[in-house]
Amino acid sequence: MLKHALYLADLYNWADAAAEFGEAEKLFLKDGDQRNSLYARLGKIRSNIERQNLPDTSAQLAAALNADPLLQTDEQLRMFCLIVKGDIDGEIDARAMRHDWEQVAALARNLGDTKWQYRAQAQLGLAAFYDGDLTTARKNVGSALVAATKNGDIGAQIRYFTAIGVGLLDSKMYQQALPYFDNALKIADTTPDAGYPFLTNGARVLTLLGLGQINAAHGLADDIVKHAQEQHRIQQESIALNLTARVAEARNDQRAALSALELSLTLAEAGGYLRDAADAQSLLADVYRTRGDLRTAERFATLAALSTQASADSWSVPQRLKTIAELQVSQSKYAEADRVYDQAAAFIDSLIGNYSTVLEKAALLTASSELYSQHFTLVAERFHDVAKAYHIVEQVRGRATTDLLMAGSVASEEAKKAELTVAQLRLKLMATHSANEVHHIRDQIFMAEQSRWITPDLSILNTESHRTPGLARVQHNLKSSAVILEYVVADPRSYCLVISQTESHIVRLASKHQIETLVAAYLKAIKAKQTGRDEGRHLYDVLLGPIPEAQQKEDLVVVRDGQLHLVPFDGFIDAAGRYVVEAHTVIYAPSAASFCLLTTERRRSHQFLHTLLAVGGITYNPAELKQVSATRGYESNTFTDLPASREEVLAAESAVHDQGNTLLIGSSATGTPGRS
Repeated sequence: MLKHALYLADLYNWADAAAEFGEAEKLFLKDGDQRNSLYARLGKIRSNIERQNLPDTSAQLAAALNADPLLQTDEQLRMFCLIVKGDIDGEIDARAMRHDWEQVAALARNLGDTKWQYRAQAQLGLAAFYDGDLTTARKNVGSALVAATKNGDIGAQIRYFTAIGVGLLDSKMYQQALPYFDNALKIADTTPDAGYPFLTNGARVLTLLGLGQINAAHGLADDIVKHAQEQHRIQQESIALNLTARVAEARNDQRAALSALELSLTLAEAGGYLRDAADAQSLLADVYRTRGDLRTAERFATLAALSTQASADSWSVPQRLKTIAELQVSQSKYAEADRVYDQAAAFIDSLIGNYSTVLEKAALLTASSELYSQHFTLVAERFHDVAKAYHIVEQVRGRATTDLLMAGSVASEEAKKAELTVAQLRLKLMATHSANEVHHIRDQIFMAEQSRWITPDLSILNTESHRTPGLARVQHNLKSSAVILEYVVADPRSYCLVISQTESHIVRLASKHQIETLVAAYLKAIKAKQTGRDEGRHLYDVLLGPIPEAQQKEDLVVVRDGQLHLVPFDGFIDAAGRYVVEAHTVIYAPSAASFCLLTTERRRSHQFLHTLLAVGGITYNPAELKQVSATRGYESNTFTDLPASREEVLAAESAVHDQGNTLLIGSSATGTPGRS
């Protein structure tokens, strides 16, 4: 009985193991078997996690670990107790969770238990995620997934595919998250003993909502609620009710959302589920804000932030604080909102310092960009503080680039090998015509990408927070002929931070909606092979016309935002009917700070291994070309292999003939940095 209960627990189907753990405990007690009765009792505690007060249960387990002779001397039993405590602490306190799983990892090494070594590594990765250390999180969970797949560990595969998908979901990378949930569900469907996949399906509901598939999300949320109630799963019912409320909000049914959230919060608070309570409080704040009750909304938003901090979920704190600040602005509490935005920015800055790759820094900054634009708007409109506005926008603009400039970077050999493997498999996929082989190669690519994900290709050597060059320093290093135009595209209006050698100020511009409409019109004209002069003239009037320095200065250093990255300022048409490039030199920079660093950096001499690197003559898969053209907004039949590119490469090689030349033609062009 105990063996079967542990088998279910190994699949992370603790709930279905509860009855057998309880019955086994009684029988072992009757036989006087203290060790196995304690083993079964610990399993019963974990299996009934949703029917207990978690802080109290965690404290009781901590006391037992310190006092029970069996737990002091029996390493296997002690490890099992710490696994149970680690799962409980994972719901309420990431710091305690980390301590538990560090001990599990040490005991697993002593016992030679490979499975619990990589499982503990994954749990430490989740603790790192809550602490904002995305590098450690993805490395640990990704490595554990590879190990679980190699060892046929079904429960761990379902869990870690889901965990990685949730990480992508939290970064709003909805389309990228779906394959992970699909893989987890595929495995769960073939393993009935794994039980109903609450966590995976719950994350899938949020992903479907993110993709705008409200009806599908509604059906899946109802299914989760039904299973939670049938199985008397209190925590899962609380989570499912949060999902139901999100769907109701998407359908503008506020009454249904409030009803679901009030019940969800009651269940979460009774069980001590801090993160679930924080989610319910945050959603209640959203609903009350929609209803116009801003004071009640601010109260729930504040409770949500406090609950989130208490659970040590550093990743979610900035977004909770952002909600508070928005509500305070709506109530004209501008000074309070400014302080809360500063607090949120401090959290984000500390998180960025934990990340070592460009991808991770960029993902967090992208997810946080709205917070910075809102804070910039507040300071520009209410305090008219140019220096602080500059500081706010420079906390996010070009941060990854600036870190690279200040610290340098390195690409590992492991990353290069992983990248090469993925590229070779993709070439192999393009060449095959067998449906079975396509499926097999895609599975290989998916797992190879996990290895590439574990070893990111570009790491920043020094990730400590740095001091952004001040506004005065930027001005001092500007030429008298230059002006920096740093755009913030937002609603209800956008802004341009104008910085010259002698002055700085903020110019109000049109709304984000108006600017994006003009950008779309310009791109449509260009794609239709038209001159786009009228559209370029409109963009000039909106983006450069209101700025006197844009006409007066010769050098325009443009820091773009949002969809402005899609259009060339050089091609705008000024009031005299000339292209901007005819009267100005346009320079694009990721931020004012990085431009300052680039212009003041001491030049170094470099020797290059290659005189010429040339790529061409590549044959693309028609299906991939069709997909690429669709995502770029072109007609599906307009993309073809680049004509005469092979001949161009050979002509370039003959013109720049050198032993150091590298030619990548046809199948030798893998798209892999390591090969170049």
